[in-house]
Parts: sequence; structure tokens; C-alpha cells
Amino acid sequence: MNNLFSYIKRFLSMLTLIIILSLLFLPCNIVYAESSPYLTTEGVTLLDADTGQILFSKNGDKKYYPASTTKIITATIILNEYDNLDTVVTVGKNPPFADGSSIGLREGEQITLEHLLLGLLLESGNDCAETLAEFNAGSKEAFAKKMNDFAKAIGANNSHFTNPSGLPDENHYTTPNDLALFMREAIKNPKFIEMTRTVMLQLPPSNLDGYERWLNNHNSILLKNSKYFYEYSLSAKRGYTSEARFTNVIASEKDGHRLIASFLMGESIEKVYSDAKTIFNYGYNNFTKNEVYKKGEVITEVAIDDNSSIPVLANEDVYYTTKNGASDKLNFSLEYTLPSKLAKMSLKKGEVITTAKVNIDGKTFKTIDLISGINRDYNNKLALMDFLKENKVLLITLGTALIILITLLTSVHRRRVKKKKFMNKWKKVINRKKVGR
Repeated sequence: MNNLFSYIKRFLSMLTLIIILSLLFLPCNIVYAESSPYLTTEGVTLLDADTGQILFSKNGDKKYYPASTTKIITATIILNEYDNLDTVVTVGKNPPFADGSSIGLREGEQITLEHLLLGLLLESGNDCAETLAEFNAGSKEAFAKKMNDFAKAIGANNSHFTNPSGLPDENHYTTPNDLALFMREAIKNPKFIEMTRTVMLQLPPSNLDGYERWLNNHNSILLKNSKYFYEYSLSAKRGYTSEARFTNVIASEKDGHRLIASFLMGESIEKVYSDAKTIFNYGYNNFTKNEVYKKGEVITEVAIDDNSSIPVLANEDVYYTTKNGASDKLNFSLEYTLPSKLAKMSLKKGEVITTAKVNIDGKTFKTIDLISGINRDYNNKLALMDFLKENKVLLITLGTALIILITLLTSVHRRRVKKKKFMNKWKKVINRKKVGR
């Protein structure tokens, strides 16, 4: 028995030694990712706003009630369609009776688009949402259709909306992935960011009775005097209903790198803010944004002649985010086809020439426009010069043939003239002889 135990002991010792030696000789370039962050919120997505890549997702495609985060879609549609935010809107009979939060709008009250948007984004006014919807589309229902069309247009295919405010409805839902996409579109407009960062604002007196309203920002993650403040926060919209629980979508920016985090079905607003800081720190500490192509970068040049060419440029910056240290392992390429007669086209600087697929490791990441880097007027003179250059051999051949033909015709003509002169001369001689007789 002792021999058996001794044998087992020696075997285990040898096995342990083999394992240790194997570990010592493993390749040293393996990148170990930080373990996924612990988050209490049920549905969470971390999206890179600059590239559109999803960096982290927890129940990313699961459908949830969005509550008032819905209002970022409402605001984005309005901001996209109206340049003049001083446009005055008259409140209809229905918005003052909107359920849920409001800023106390009354029928017949006149208020600008900008103040309606601020009431929507700061105080989460459902009366503001319905007023904007009726002004823009005629009714809440018609506006909801525009919201759904907008969702499809940006690739948010797992969302559906029935109202502009986020009131509970079984057919009104989104996903963490889609909600992050909506915020990505929203922050493309600097005015949206400016509005969501407004701390406090007093509206002008109402045209009905002079009543003055104050609007306050309730998204504490944006407020410097709040214990929930996050120093890199850029924009945010929160929401709550008993069905949706605590929802929020937050954009951040650090060293020029924008990330978006969406939260659906949170346990409490405090836990959502805590989760936000956790997921943003995870993103900024573990991922790097890499510049693949720069706007204005020369992709290729098409020769016009021996001394000049048409520079073909990238029309936008292209970034790709990777885990720290992984960018060197990626293979980037552009796939495009230039017009066959590009060298013979009139072009304006900045004019789109073609589109190009940006491929990363053989897979298409996105599509960009390629543009002309110069102005060029391809006129009749240039067309003639190109024709002469391109048909040089043919023209020489035709010219030579023409010279030969002219030479032959001239020779034939001379012979005929000579013959005619000779014949005329003999006719005269013959006529003289006849006269002499």
C-alpha cells in the first residue's frame, strides 16, 4: 500500500512539473482582456459613437420599454427638419392633457420650437412631445410613423414606437443596441448636445397670462455639483415608468473618443449612474480608436498626362476601434472601381467620383465616398488633344495613305495633261499639212 501511495505521489509531482514547464514556454504575446464589468442594469450596450461598433452588450437585442428615452428620437427628427428654432408653435387642445410629466402647457399658448425641445429634454414634458408631434406631422399617430421610418433608416430594426413621449404601450419598445444608435444620431447635431447640457433656463412669460416657467436639468450625471457627475459625460436622457423601470442613454467623450452607453430596466437611477461609470471606464481603459483613413487623404491618382493627374481623396475620416494592442494584427484595404473615362471628365473639387468599401480582415466594415481633389474643365480643346494622342498611329497611317493617294492622283493628272498637250500638238501638225495641200 505504501508503495502505491509513493507511486501516486511521484506521478502527481511529475505532472505538476510538466504543467509548470508548459506554462513557462507559452507564447508571451497573448493579450488578456479585462473581465467583463459587473452591471446591475438588465439591458446594457456600450457603442463606439465614432465607428458604430458595439464594444459591450448585455441583452443587447432584447426588447424593453424605453420610457422617456423615446424623446431623443422626437428631438432628433425635429432638429433634422427645422433650421429655425425660433419658429412659434401654438399649442393645440390635446397636448395639455397628456399623461405623465409636463411643463404645464395650455391650449392656445404660443411657444418656440427651441423652448419646446428644452421642455422635452430637460423636464421630459409629454405635453411638449405631443405639441411637437402635432406641429410636425399633424397627429401623434402620424409622427409615430415618422419615428418608425427613422428607426429603419439608421438600422434600428428591433424598435417600434406608438407615441412621441415614451408612455407605456405593448407596441412601443426598443433594445439596448437600438437605443445607443438613436443617441449616436442625436449627438451628430451640436444643438442637441447643447440643449441636454443646459442646467437651468427661465422661459419667457406665457402669452396667455404672463406665467413664467423654469426648466431644470434632472440628469445628474451631467451636473457638476451632483455626486453622480461623470467628468466625461457629454449628453444624456433619462426616463422612468413603472413598466420600464429606470432607463437612460448617455454619451461621453474622452480625448476625442466618443462612447455611448444605453441602459434599460435599471434597478434604480443611482445604480444606473454607477453602471454608467463602470462601463465607460471599461471602454476607455480597454479599447483604442485607430485612424484607418483620414478625410482628404489621397487614395490614388489618375494620370491626365505626363505632368498632371487627378488626386482621388477619401471624403471622411474612417476609424476602427480595437482592444488595446490589437490594431497591428488587422489588415485594412479599400475596394473600389474608378470610372473608365475619369481622365476625360470635367470635375469639381469635392465631387463624388465613386464609392469604396473599407475592408478589415477581408470583411466590409463600411462604405465611403471617394472625391476629386481638383477642379478640371475637360473642354473641346482637351478632347481634341486627347483624340490626337490616342489615335496617333491611325492618323499617321491615314496621313501617309493620303499623301500617297495625292501623289498618285497628281501623277495621273500630270500624265493626262502631258498626253493632252501631246495630242493637241499632233492635231495642229496634221491640220497644217492638210492646209498645205
